[in-house]
Amino acid sequence: MQFFIYYLSPEKIALDLMLFFISFVGTAAYGFLLNDITDIDEDLQAGKANFAATLKSFRRYLFLFVTIVISILPWFFLHYNIIAISLFTAQIILVSVYSLPPFRIKRFALAGMLTDALYCSLIPAFIALSLFRYHNEIPSKGWILLAVIFIMAFSKGIRNILAHQIADHDIDRNNQLITFAVNRGVHKTQMLINNFLIPLEILSLGVAAYYILSKTGVNLVVLLILIAVSAAYAIYKAPKLNVHQFMHRYLNDIYEDIVPLFFLVLLCLFDLRYILLLAFHVVIFKNKLIYWLLSILVAVIYSFLFRKVLIWLYYKIIWLGLKIYIGLKWIYHTMLSFFVWLGYKMLWLYNYPIKWFYYKPVKWFYYKAFCNRYIKSVFAVFKKNRIIE
Repeated sequence: MQFFIYYLSPEKIALDLMLFFISFVGTAAYGFLLNDITDIDEDLQAGKANFAATLKSFRRYLFLFVTIVISILPWFFLHYNIIAISLFTAQIILVSVYSLPPFRIKRFALAGMLTDALYCSLIPAFIALSLFRYHNEIPSKGWILLAVIFIMAFSKGIRNILAHQIADHDIDRNNQLITFAVNRGVHKTQMLINNFLIPLEILSLGVAAYYILSKTGVNLVVLLILIAVSAAYAIYKAPKLNVHQFMHRYLNDIYEDIVPLFFLVLLCLFDLRYILLLAFHVVIFKNKLIYWLLSILVAVIYSFLFRKVLIWLYYKIIWLGLKIYIGLKWIYHTMLSFFVWLGYKMLWLYNYPIKWFYYKPVKWFYYKAFCNRYIKSVFAVFKKNRIIE
């Protein structure tokens, strides 16, 4: 959003964006691996898959060290400010104390829920906002937007951790892990999500969208296309889920797929060089909206090509091949019949004219020529003269 408001060129943000992405990946990997390492015993007792349990002890801590280095190292090259580096430090601390003993804040229902929401959703959003704020001044009514983003990101983080706790309710209860869902029960936790968090998110998302669209001067056509595609995507997903599941997953799709795609498309309209960033986002984060549109496009093209072109071509090729086969077969049988007929004719020629010519005129001539007594006497005289000589 800030890229579009301030018209930042790709050259200005490319390096910072790449370094921030590397740090973001390293932080996420560090949090995931640390949580798995500290949960090995509990997950094995519950029969739950654990990545760290598949590694030897040395490799676990080696990978953990590598992830924290990948997380911290890019900040030595980023054009950071004091707010961004403070938020990043707070995130690393919260990720660590959430899982590591003796703190292990995840054991406490309310504190674990709030900590997870902070380091997973709220702090990363404000790190990005502060890190890429190349202008020191805050736009008019910018504090309102920051407050709305705070409410939206925090409620999203709480909703996601509560949904995760509901899914793991039985495992956590068997392991005597006191999460918010275990403490308050699945029904009350689900009611909190449905009746408070989701409406709060929708309200804050609407206010943020109104503010951003009014400030960016978004092309109405682009906005209508995005709304139409998003609505179609929602209709596509709705029959597969109940209302509460749909709202939970569709809100995440808005944050993770629809909103980033919207601003990346706007950036591409502003500067075509941002197409590389759009392609990177689609490939790395597997944007669900793009993949859904591509699946529809592939289905349409495939159905058209298969039903109209390929089948027509298939039958044409089969029919042509059949015709060629029938023609070659006719030629074969015709040639075979011809050679059989020719053989019979040659046999007839041998049996009748040749034999007749051999037995009748040739023999007659032979006997007349070589068996005549005058010719014999001539040959005898010739032979006698040759011997005398």
